[in-house]
Amino acid sequence: IGLAKDMDNRLEQLLLFAQGRLLQSGGGAADDYVASVLKALSMTPPGKDVGRVAMLNVALSQAYAWAGLLEQGLAASDAALLGMASIDQFDREFIDFSIELWALGIRARLLIRMNRLDDARVCLQQMLSSDEMLGDPVIRQITHHLHVEFADITQNSALALEHAAIVVNLAQQYASPYSKVFALWCAGRAEASAGNLAAAQQGFSEALEYIASTKVAVEFE
Repeated sequence: IGLAKDMDNRLEQLLLFAQGRLLQSGGGAADDYVASVLKALSMTPPGKDVGRVAMLNVALSQAYAWAGLLEQGLAASDAALLGMASIDQFDREFIDFSIELWALGIRARLLIRMNRLDDARVCLQQMLSSDEMLGDPVIRQITHHLHVEFADITQNSALALEHAAIVVNLAQQYASPYSKVFALWCAGRAEASAGNLAAAQQGFSEALEYIASTKVAVEFE
């Protein structure tokens, strides 16, 4: 960050965002992630660099969601959607997956937790129907992970189990520790929604043990 200040404050913004997200994903306070992104946003004058502001507002909506500040998260999501088309190629390559689908996933999670289920369903359908999802295992897993949460909330255990199976399958295809945590969490939640509490407890216990041994996805702990 010190070097970036001498070169390009736009680069400093990205580093602040990355720092906040990495610390939070390692078990740090979500409030610190919020503060990092707000600091990055403060570096752009009002009305300037619309695409960068949109990208940072996606990150801010994620940070607020983790902090439990749902209304603030949705407001940041609204702001992000306004400038999404202006996000430049440099920022897209920095994020390295579809920013549009990332934003929709965060928005869906916020809406589910605010009990705005019809609006959440629209976001989830947009994610499922997007061609961009097909080539990206991370986004595909997030999409089905959110469907598990939605299905549990709406007491549709069959749908929860269906999407959990897809998440597990993706974790087996793409051997990422993060994906494995997702899969164990989803399987546990789907089993709980079906009333299979012993199986759910086993899934959650395995997830916690895996997080402890790998130090990956600590924010899910």
